Amino acid sequence: GLRCGEIPPLEWNMDITENDIYIHRTQLESEDGLVIVNHTKTGKNRHFPIADDMQGFLSRLKDMHNTYYPDSPFLFPGETKNGTISNKAVYYVYRNICKKLGIEIIEDVIKGPHSFRRNAISAAVNNSNGDVNLAAEMYGNSVRVINTNYYTGINMERGREVLNKRKLSVS
Repeated sequence: GLRCGEIPPLEWNMDITENDIYIHRTQLESEDGLVIVNHTKTGKNRHFPIADDMQGFLSRLKDMHNTYYPDSPFLFPGETKNGTISNKAVYYVYRNICKKLGIEIIEDVIKGPHSFRRNAISAAVNNSNGDVNLAAEMYGNSVRVINTNYYTGINMERGREVLNKRKLSVS
């Protein structure tokens, strides 16, 4: 659910705790190459909760990191001037996942790496009974953007509960 530019600047000691990931920087391309800036795309710093299955991944990643990159502070070190992977590397990982899943990537159709973020935000809204405020805080979007750009379909079971609470009189 992170933006491609939010992944490279993540640091073990600064951004990862047992419970969450602190997202407060992004990597941008500039005339000087890749630079890490101290803000996100929307300027909204946020703490993103770490799900149980993500704990296992981070533990395995930390073991690999300690073995191969013990001097790098970054979760994903790279051979760049700033010492981390590039945004394009993140994009290509997502792109390869799409390829392995058989998801065709078509120009001008949002059906590629951004779809993972879109699906994560939609699932957060739909699995929280429509709590767009929660999704906005987790993913760094505004409520308006989420309501406009993401699928926040009706929870049919909740809709049925609301209708069943109505008192209808039969004449």
